[in-house]
Amino acid sequence: MTETNRFAPLPSLQAGDGNDLCIVASIVNLPQIEIVHGQIFSRHLLRTVHERARALCKAYGGTAALSGPHLLCVFDTDAKGLSSDRDVAFPVAISRMLASIGDQAIVFGRATAFPVVEIHVAYCDGRPLDIDSVGSSRVISGFPGGQWREQFVVDTQTASEIFVSMESGRLDFAFEPICCADGSGAVVWREAVLCETGGSGSGPRQIGSRIASLERIGMVRRLDRWVAESLMARLTEDPQARLGCNISAQSAVLDAWWTSAIHALNADPAVASRMTVEITETWSIEDPVATRAFCRALSESGCRIALDDVDSQDDHLLKKIGADIDIVKVDASVMLDARFSDHGRTRLEEIIGIAKEYGDVVVGGIETERDEDIARECGATHLQGYLFAR
Repeated sequence: MTETNRFAPLPSLQAGDGNDLCIVASIVNLPQIEIVHGQIFSRHLLRTVHERARALCKAYGGTAALSGPHLLCVFDTDAKGLSSDRDVAFPVAISRMLASIGDQAIVFGRATAFPVVEIHVAYCDGRPLDIDSVGSSRVISGFPGGQWREQFVVDTQTASEIFVSMESGRLDFAFEPICCADGSGAVVWREAVLCETGGSGSGPRQIGSRIASLERIGMVRRLDRWVAESLMARLTEDPQARLGCNISAQSAVLDAWWTSAIHALNADPAVASRMTVEITETWSIEDPVATRAFCRALSESGCRIALDDVDSQDDHLLKKIGADIDIVKVDASVMLDARFSDHGRTRLEEIIGIAKEYGDVVVGGIETERDEDIARECGATHLQGYLFAR
């Protein structure tokens, strides 16, 4: 008998008397990798992932077995590094698994790919486990044609470069203030904008335009984990700071890392209450129910949730998850239209009117005092842009 759990932040699992913690890691982008690099590389990738998992299991008293795209690791919860308290073992073990087998690129000859890993958990009482029913059923498929394959290779190279910058300490943040729209100029929080330092440039360079590469190959969660972890560390170091970070809609699920992070936020409400997580829909949400669960879990920890870059009164993501957010951020392009036409101003007013049904409204792209007046007259509660950042 087994019972699975899709990363609830505080799991309470009842599955017989067994003490075995079973972690199924599924490589969901294997079809993509086979299309681009062929079966020989795919087999090498599976062997490498298996070796990484075996090393992890050896360190923590477990065993590992490979079955198709799924990898099963079984740990005795009495073994070193795991607690018999399942609420503790759950986030610790799966976070270790994810970091060990999903973060580093696999290279074979001239080919490079990242295994995109999704992890599910079951507690076993000794009966046979159906790995296909426990492992992820999601598959990231590839597409025929040379253009898509070339894009995959370019995106993988971009991801590798970003992760090298991350690991070498060359990623940092610029902080943009979000201010009250009441004329006081009071800063409510500061948004962390991801930048890269070093190189031949004259200063930090924003890398937001490159994040789409990580989304296309399914690796944006790794970057977003680093962003959120870095922000939590800064909030811990500075008890006066109120900060926000952007994450991709792909990352807005209760995966292994976020489950562990929410445990930490629950344990430190002083940090959670000063953290705003901004969800950007540059990639469509596949499971709105899972995204709403993610938002609720973060809200319950004390964080505020914002939906970023809303540019339409018919924004479908706002309709899907709006009930579970605190803040709506109106895209700067809407302010640009409002600056130059009555039609644009009417559109801004309509979007703000709908957004206010869900929470506070931040209008981005405020560059002049006239912009500030327009946004305030249209109903904005908060403002962001060059006018306040300079």
